[in-house]
Amino acid sequence: MREENLKENNLKETNVKETKFKGFDIAKTSFTIDKFTCKSKIDDDGNPCSNFCEIQRIRIDGDSKPLYYGGRCEKYEVKERKGKGKGIPDLFQERMELLLGDFDEEEEKNGRITIGIPRGLTIFYQYFPYWRTFLQELGFHVVISSTSDRPLVTKSLGIVTAETCFPVELMHGHVKDLLDKDIDYVFTPFVVNQESKEGDPTNNTNCPWVQTYPFMVRGAVGAKNYGDRMLIPTLHFRYSDTLKKELATFMKKKFGISKSKIHKAIQLANNAQMDFVKAVVEKGRAVLDNLPKDKVALVIIGRPYNTNDPGLNLNIVKKLMNLNVLPIPIDYLPLHEEDINQDYTMMYWPNGQKILSASRIVAKNKGLHLVYMGNFRCGPDSFLSHYVSEELKGKPYLQIEVDEHSADAGMITRYEAFLDSLKGYKKVHRTEQEKFRPGAMRSSTDTKRVLYIPYMNDNAHSLAAAIRSTGMESEVLPMQNNEDIELGRKYTSSRECFPMTATTGNFLRKLMEPGVDPKKISFFMPDHNGPCRFGQYNKFQRIIFDRLGFNEAEIISPANDGAYEDISDGQGKKLRFRAWKGFVAIDLLRKMQQERRPYEVNKGDTNKVYDQALKDVITSIEQGADDLPDVLERLAENFKNINVVDGPRKPVIPIIGEIFMRDNTFCNGSIVEKLEALGAETIIAPFAEWITYSSYRYWRDSMWKKDIKGLFKSKVQEYSQKFSAHKLHQAVGNAVEFQRDIPLKDMLEKCDPYIHKDYDGDPALAFGAAAGLMDTEISGIVNVLPFACMPGTFIQSVSHVFRKDHNNIPWEDIAFDGQDNMSTDTRLQAFMHQAKQYSKDNGFDKPRDWPV
Repeated sequence: MREENLKENNLKETNVKETKFKGFDIAKTSFTIDKFTCKSKIDDDGNPCSNFCEIQRIRIDGDSKPLYYGGRCEKYEVKERKGKGKGIPDLFQERMELLLGDFDEEEEKNGRITIGIPRGLTIFYQYFPYWRTFLQELGFHVVISSTSDRPLVTKSLGIVTAETCFPVELMHGHVKDLLDKDIDYVFTPFVVNQESKEGDPTNNTNCPWVQTYPFMVRGAVGAKNYGDRMLIPTLHFRYSDTLKKELATFMKKKFGISKSKIHKAIQLANNAQMDFVKAVVEKGRAVLDNLPKDKVALVIIGRPYNTNDPGLNLNIVKKLMNLNVLPIPIDYLPLHEEDINQDYTMMYWPNGQKILSASRIVAKNKGLHLVYMGNFRCGPDSFLSHYVSEELKGKPYLQIEVDEHSADAGMITRYEAFLDSLKGYKKVHRTEQEKFRPGAMRSSTDTKRVLYIPYMNDNAHSLAAAIRSTGMESEVLPMQNNEDIELGRKYTSSRECFPMTATTGNFLRKLMEPGVDPKKISFFMPDHNGPCRFGQYNKFQRIIFDRLGFNEAEIISPANDGAYEDISDGQGKKLRFRAWKGFVAIDLLRKMQQERRPYEVNKGDTNKVYDQALKDVITSIEQGADDLPDVLERLAENFKNINVVDGPRKPVIPIIGEIFMRDNTFCNGSIVEKLEALGAETIIAPFAEWITYSSYRYWRDSMWKKDIKGLFKSKVQEYSQKFSAHKLHQAVGNAVEFQRDIPLKDMLEKCDPYIHKDYDGDPALAFGAAAGLMDTEISGIVNVLPFACMPGTFIQSVSHVFRKDHNNIPWEDIAFDGQDNMSTDTRLQAFMHQAKQYSKDNGFDKPRDWPV
């Protein structure tokens, strides 16, 4: 009794509250464990539940209250927290009511065609007012899929064909849920870009997976079974006239609706969307003007489908409200008042723009704090998380990542720990020196600096030589190695793409060489306008340089439409033309090498000829490239003179996929050499193909923008490229099998069953090239991708459809992350066994005719 009184008095004197800590002697206390299955149909938040969790119950001697763990929710664990959030408005429920408006989920069909909208991603959580209004105004009955519960998650995971982020995986289940119901169609548009503010230089594209989910889902559920019930119009919201034409053409062709009626529906849909956005901002303004002083206000940033779907956000809103916190949706903030374009000129993801604007608002507002809700395997988050950290500069925030295995049990502890950290937080005043400087990149370089080009493949030497031809210093960095990867991983999170890690390590190794002066060097890393992460490399690399004290090292990021004038001392046209001719020439050397090396009599002869040929081509480019046709003609004879083995043709294997990886020996794990050792002849798509594709996109985008000057320049580029390439092809004559060069126009037509040609990036070229090569006696296809590459994963997800369409040709997807993987060798062995059989079965192993 005396000890208890002393304990009570000590607590009073020290003003310390008694805690639940039971002391270290608890290790000696007896306890029992049993388990039971929770069969409740309602979770701890009152929502329908069908999880049937196995709950572990611990009974400790002397303690009347058992401990529980194992549930997806916290029905048993946190009963004492219930009711603490009373009086706090549920702003997320408020937003959902604004999103749905007067939509009636139980509305009768009344003989109308029924179109379903999946309850996921941007189509629902951001643009439901638009699409619901558009479809209803055209006379359709609109329904939405079920909520994101455990059965729907199970349905999703049962049909996905590749690992993406959880929201995209879940979209498979939402679409399948609708297809399994008595409805006529499911609306899943391919949205190429979103509307943009005036002066926004970006394409405003969603990430590759959000863009391409309709094609992933169509491939997963089976185009022959459900494809005709999925409505997939291609839409460009950034260009209003193009959008009207696209919607009118699609709906008229499918349903016979007049253009005037469609145009009216588009206008009403625009009005409905603007009314929703306006209502959300007004609600948000009222909340921000009256923030409660006795509660923490937490802005939940992230994509609206993450932050607003209880099946994706781990019931964070209810959990925080029970902790006496006011959770605020990201779009309740006045995001339009923060212009981030000046600092993030290539932030082409619309939700990325909102996340950064919100972060900047929170950083400035003493009354706001932040929770970043994201996903494992989210590509944009791998870069945005660094930017958010830089924007907040010391202000605590909580980052949560969710996947299909996540449960909300245990999250309360993380929330409580975060809230405790806020109590001890003292505002750190940001000085001018501490401010984030994301704009510290240049499109031009000082002529006194050496411009270093990261090695991607041997075509990097063409660009460096062309730059030198204009009187500026430029060198190609050595091919990446293990030291580069180790350095890159040290200063990144390892969630970024592998090429980002590899090039970052490549740059840092140079900067850390003894005697290197950062003021005298620049690094080449171009801008890119999405949708993949490549356009973020130079931004994050700038941050890394600055963090490490290399502020004076430049990163040069020229834009394509600037003709590279800035890195050529005003000789951009000459540089581009010489580099282009070099790309074509080196591609031809590579073709001759790959066609002959598998058959050479004396091992190493082909590589010797190639190495010398590469030097000769580089010398020609440095001197202006005027004699390049003559040089190539001579070099072609050298290749033709290599002694080769007569006999059956080996299985021909195209290597498609990510452009950085497919012809980089270190980064792709020596895939070409391994395939050749297993008895293959390989083909790699020419690097110049990407330049041709860029010129096509410049022309296409100029058409959408109605840019007459751009149309003229793009056509000049196209004709100049074709003319010079033709001369170089003629120079090598029959030393190369040109029937395996697929014209870009054909590729963009042949990719259509798998991806629309307006997707910008590798997938359209990969599928188009693969389909075009099917007529040239190939015996298998290898898709090379960096680990977790978003476009590469899309190719992987639809590859089974391509196989079925093309006589079950052997296909192998190989992802690399710089680690040695024995299973890759085993898979390649099995693949080549199939390829040899395929070649034999189709009569492709007939004797090879060599040119003379």
